[in-house]
Amino acid sequence: MFLNDFFQFTSSQRRGVVVLLIVLGVLGVFYLINSNSVSKFDLIIHPFLNEKSDSIQSSKDTSHFEANTLFYFNPNLISKDEWVRLGFSTKQVKTILKYKEKIGGFKSKLDVKNCYVVSDQMYRLLSPYILIIDKDSNIQKLCNAIFLFQSDTPVYKYNKEFANLSFIKKEGVFQYYIEKGSSDSIIKAKFSTLDSIVFPKAEILSLNCNEFNVIINSNAKELSFSPIELNSASQLDFQKISGIGPVLSKRIINYKNNLGGFVRLNQLDEVYGLEKSVLKQLKENFYISDSFFVDKLNVNLISIDSLKKHPYINWNLANAIVSYRNQHGAYDSIVKIKSTHLVNDEIYRKIAPYLTTR
Repeated sequence: MFLNDFFQFTSSQRRGVVVLLIVLGVLGVFYLINSNSVSKFDLIIHPFLNEKSDSIQSSKDTSHFEANTLFYFNPNLISKDEWVRLGFSTKQVKTILKYKEKIGGFKSKLDVKNCYVVSDQMYRLLSPYILIIDKDSNIQKLCNAIFLFQSDTPVYKYNKEFANLSFIKKEGVFQYYIEKGSSDSIIKAKFSTLDSIVFPKAEILSLNCNEFNVIINSNAKELSFSPIELNSASQLDFQKISGIGPVLSKRIINYKNNLGGFVRLNQLDEVYGLEKSVLKQLKENFYISDSFFVDKLNVNLISIDSLKKHPYINWNLANAIVSYRNQHGAYDSIVKIKSTHLVNDEIYRKIAPYLTTR
C-alpha cells in the first residue's frame, strides 16, 4: 500500500521521503550508541533543576522552622552538626557550606541572610545569636578574649566566678568576654553549674581593647575597704563599685570638675546613667571631707559667658546676676544675689557654695 502511494509521488516528493528516512536512521543509530552517556544538556540542566528543587524543598522545610537548640555561634566556625542543631537539614547545611566557600566566608549577618536556604523566619530567629567580628574595623590595640554570652541587660551574677570578666556594649547589647588564660573546659564547667546558657566554641577573638569595660571581681568588692573621699577619688576608685566601668567613672569625675566639686552626696543623683543600686553603693562607700574646698566663681569679676558654664546656672540666671552687679555695684556678700528676681531660696541653696565675692 505504502509502495503504491510512494510511486504515485512526484520525483521531488520521493527524494524528500528518502532523505527523511535516512535522517531518521542516522538519529536512531546515534541514540543507540549514546544512550548510556550524559548529554551536555543534562550536565547543564540537572544542577539547575536540583538547585531549584533544593530551594523549593527549603521553602517547605522552613514554613514550620524551629531551631533544635539556640546558641550563640560564629557561622564561619561551627561544624555541620552544629548547623543541624540550629534546625537545618543535612541537605541545607551542605548548601550553606558551599555558599560560605563561594563568598569567601561570612563577613556580616547579611551574608547569612542572603543564603537562599535561610528563610526570613530562620534569619529572624537566628540573627540575635550570630557572632561575626568585623575584621575591617579600625583596631588600634588588640586584646585576646574568649566570648561567653550576650544579654540585652547588664549581668553581674558571674563576677564571683571570674576575676577578668569584661563586656563590650554594641547596639544596646552587652557582649561578655573573658581574657585569654582560662581554658575552654574550665569556663564551660563553671557556667554549666551556674546557668543553662549554651556556649559556642571558646574561640579566641582579637578585639579592640578600647571597647572593653572591665568588671571588677565581686569577691574583691565584697571585701570591706576604707571609705573614699568623693572629690579625691580616681576612676579606679569608682570602678570598685559594681556597675561602674570606665565610662561612668569618667562621667562622675567630669561632672565633679564642671561643678567645682561635690558638696553633697545627693549630687551624685545628677550624674546621668547611674542606677539606684549603684548610687546606694556610692553613698555607702564615699564621703565628702569637711576640709575640702570647692572651686568658686567670683561674682564681682566673672562674665555672663563664664558664669553660665556652671551646671546650675543658665544664661538667664547669669545675666541677672551680672546685670544686678553692673547696676548696683559689687556684691559685698553672696546672699545679695537673692536680690535678683531669678534667685529664689532653692536656687540660692544650690549655687551659693560655688560663688564668692572675693
